Amino acid sequence: MSAFVDDRYKVHVYLDTNILVDYVEQNNRLLNDSLEYLSNCPFVILRSSHYVEFEFVEVRKRNEFYKCVKGNLPCARTDMSFAKEWILDGKSYVDYKDKVTNAVEGDLKKIKNQLTIDFDDHVLHEKLIEPTKDVCLSTSISREDTLVMVSCVFPAPLNKLDFGVILSNDKQYKEAFENSKDTIEEILKSSGMSIPSFLNIKQLQSESGKTINLNANTSIDINCLWNFIIKQLIIQKNYDNYLGETIIPMKKLKNCIAIYNKNVDSTIYDSIGLIFIPDDLSRTISVEKNKNYWNNNNEIKKLPYINNNDLEYNLEISCTEIDMNTLCQKGNLVFYDNL
Repeated sequence: MSAFVDDRYKVHVYLDTNILVDYVEQNNRLLNDSLEYLSNCPFVILRSSHYVEFEFVEVRKRNEFYKCVKGNLPCARTDMSFAKEWILDGKSYVDYKDKVTNAVEGDLKKIKNQLTIDFDDHVLHEKLIEPTKDVCLSTSISREDTLVMVSCVFPAPLNKLDFGVILSNDKQYKEAFENSKDTIEEILKSSGMSIPSFLNIKQLQSESGKTINLNANTSIDINCLWNFIIKQLIIQKNYDNYLGETIIPMKKLKNCIAIYNKNVDSTIYDSIGLIFIPDDLSRTISVEKNKNYWNNNNEIKKLPYINNNDLEYNLEISCTEIDMNTLCQKGNLVFYDNL
């Protein structure tokens, strides 16, 4: 049985067409390792859409036909104009359609089974038209990429995600997105949507601050990289309730944990409980806050409270021995529960 994770702390990661094509064609080992990590992380829900499925089928149809004729998949510089007439080296697509169809259908099954993606979770519906049109006309983003973006946060007519993340291999797409972020946010907000976050596998930020390019043939710890990225996205999604991180207390007190306050205004607020996310992203741990915080050897009897000179707080909690051993370690995220 998998460990419990509160839905509020799950991050919905929406895979762009190019990510799925690279995955099934195994063009990038680091990308495939990344998707395996994400599909197995209990804090991540991988998503895609009917529209991406349609784009994927078209790209894979073209590439697989090329492979049938040439014996290998096309590279980035390959002339793909043959797809207008579907004739390559005098050979017609019709003669290979059954082989191509079987390959592409197998790809879709692999995506659904191994990445646990259901394309039916994000359907094409009429309410996508207006915001997609408005973003397309107001920015330099193509109609295809605009529809990918809007369908990410608007999966069904009566369903809008409050927080979504697009994962793409298209650097130009991300640059256009970043350059028009204010415009996009205004348009989506007017339709009751939140702007998604954007991750490009060529420009991932590691915990050390170094920019990682998964397309480069480098040796990196994929689990460590994505563990850091997912934690930052969880904080971003739940920013209003973020308190800080656990630290190893300077003085060990029975049944007490130590928290370093990372709240933007350095204030400690009252709450019914606290939610902890272990550094290894294994589960969520919920505890009731039935004791007072301590700061600089002083019991805090009235909240809100602020001390900019000492951001370490101690709190006595009641939980299992296993959870206590975890929470006494450094790096667990801490959030207010029912602030």
